[in-house]
Amino acid sequence: MAMMMGMEGEDEEGDEDGVVMMDDGDGEDGKGKGKKGGEDDAKAEKCDGGDDDDDDDEDDELDPAQLHFVEDENGPTGSLGVGLLTLRLAASIKRNPELWTEKREGSLSDLFPRDSKSVRSLPPWRCEDAEIQSALDASLDDLRNVGALSPRDVEDVRERLALVVRYNVLSVETSPELFSHPGESGHTPLSGAGLYPLASFFNHSSRPNVSRFAIGDVAFFVANREVKRGEELCISYVEHELLCEDEGRRTGALGMDFRDLDADGSGDDDGDGDGEDGGANEMEVDEDMPRWGPVVDDDVQRELMAQEDVAARLEEIEVMLLRSEGKLTKGAIRNIKTESAREIAESYLDHDDEGDDDNGNGNGGDNGNG
Repeated sequence: MAMMMGMEGEDEEGDEDGVVMMDDGDGEDGKGKGKKGGEDDAKAEKCDGGDDDDDDDEDDELDPAQLHFVEDENGPTGSLGVGLLTLRLAASIKRNPELWTEKREGSLSDLFPRDSKSVRSLPPWRCEDAEIQSALDASLDDLRNVGALSPRDVEDVRERLALVVRYNVLSVETSPELFSHPGESGHTPLSGAGLYPLASFFNHSSRPNVSRFAIGDVAFFVANREVKRGEELCISYVEHELLCEDEGRRTGALGMDFRDLDADGSGDDDGDGDGEDGGANEMEVDEDMPRWGPVVDDDVQRELMAQEDVAARLEEIEVMLLRSEGKLTKGAIRNIKTESAREIAESYLDHDDEGDDDNGNGNGGDNGNG
């Protein structure tokens, strides 16, 4: 079972507190989201949509930017998105205690952190929004009045629930909507945060063998290549829309180093004991490539969304991508059909040609080979 929130208007009956049911099967095994331990032989699962009968929660619309985790210099704090999701989960556990007390592989209570020892190894979690944290404290205290929960169960929920959400939550966007619409005025009903317990057992890798995508609050996990028996299933560190980009751009966008380690964490994949991987995982990065963000940033997105002609908008995006890859040539411009996109392409070439040498050889020219 999984909670989904921040998805305003995802069903016509106005139930904002949707619960997503995942197919039963052999897919509980795996590794707990790259955190601590786990089992092998995971299977990719499809999450089936479901309904929740909780109509008491307020309709909270989240800015996707609020879904990121926050570390305050005065101590760890948690994001509003995680706080709201935890609050809704607490309400669901009150209505249906078996969500927590059912002890089986892949259940909510089986997610990391799984015990007090693991909890003590982590920084404490509190929501950055004091009002939400106060409501969460009250909701967790109220679990003491649930007869089906023992005092030990209640203490377990109070100690672990927020951390379970914090370390297992996934951002959920319908197709590439998060990337094709401006952040401030984008389609927030199509994005949110979800907790999918079975999916939380996938590990992470820079070379994933499982792709994930969502339609509303229904998440799909699909093997993207042949998976051998006993091979660990891994999802990507980044959203699937960025997987087509080269490693340099992905790394620049996220500001992190994708370097797979071997089983003992030494990084010595070639087994010669020198702590190096023999170059297998070293990235070939174009030094001239911008490493600080995507080609289409928020400002450009706003300009694109003001373009009412969809065909022109798509060609303008294509022009930007071609330029970023050094493939924008006079020959490529001849294939552009819309006037606005052609004007943008020509202005890019004129700008790039300013850096050409006397022979006309530069980043933007095609040297007559068009």
